[in-house]
Amino acid sequence: MEEAVRKKIGIIAGDPKRVRHSPEGLTASQLALREAIVNRFSTNKIKRYITEQLQYINCQRHVAEGVKMLFDERGNPPANAPIPAIIEARVKLESQLVMLEAICSALRSHIVQIKEVENAAFEMLKIEQSA
Repeated sequence: MEEAVRKKIGIIAGDPKRVRHSPEGLTASQLALREAIVNRFSTNKIKRYITEQLQYINCQRHVAEGVKMLFDERGNPPANAPIPAIIEARVKLESQLVMLEAICSALRSHIVQIKEVENAAFEMLKIEQSA
């Protein structure tokens, strides 16, 4: 059985070399749309990775389990628990929370940028279609 050869629908011949390579022959609006698509793809990739990681790291459960192991059933620290180990566990949990908050903040700002590019691209398309 022969493999069908599909006619290319793009204006660029050849395969892309890398994601950040800007092909020649595109108009400004096409470049903006391409950049928006690349940014959306990257954002979705990062979002998918973080979603997978958050399944393993449920912050509240993780903090509760970390705190629970430091205390006995009455809420008192064990008599032989070293204070430096307790402080180290608390610092580790706090740094993990700060890291997750930073990732969420970066994703929010990235999404805002993508929405701005999308809106500008849609406006350009409306102008081009009405002309």
